[in-house]
Amino acid sequence: MRVLTLGLCAWALLSLWSAPAQALATYVYEGNFFDTVGDSDFISGSYDTSMRVTVELTLPAPLGPNLEFEIVTDQILSGTLSDGRQTFTDIVAAFSTDAAGDITAWAVTIPLLLPQTRDAGTLRDVEQAIIPTQDYGFIRSSIIPGGDGASITDAPGTWTLVPEPATALLLGTGLALLGASGVRRARQAKRSGVRRA
Repeated sequence: MRVLTLGLCAWALLSLWSAPAQALATYVYEGNFFDTVGDSDFISGSYDTSMRVTVELTLPAPLGPNLEFEIVTDQILSGTLSDGRQTFTDIVAAFSTDAAGDITAWAVTIPLLLPQTRDAGTLRDVEQAIIPTQDYGFIRSSIIPGGDGASITDAPGTWTLVPEPATALLLGTGLALLGASGVRRARQAKRSGVRRA
């Protein structure tokens, strides 16, 4: 048992030593369900109220504290933006954070393409009076002005920072070591109890 415990400790130290100095940060956004839906006869498919905007972005490090609508587009290692009908991987993103580094304002969308036929995004501006909070999806018609659209306004979703794999590895190793230690103690207690009888 002692060899197993020492082996697990060595494996944990080696894992920490070989891990990158700065861990990746994956942010996940889950919007609320759309409450406004528009449908065009010229575009197949429809939005509905079971759809919402979701975003997943991986950055080289967590967002820093006290950001003022900082554009992080060049830092995105991978990402997706979905409005329930379309999923994009080419994303433009900007964030504001508080003193703890928690996201307080954001704009995540796709780059403006001309002629733009598809659009999706989530927006919560610092100045709520200027731009309302809105999650939206839109597919423009190439035949007539307008298209299919869906949105929810003034009901922002939530951002979550997903724990990086290194943290999970450390937690798992710690739990394995605690379990091994507990088994060892239980065996020693059992042996001690047998000798006394």
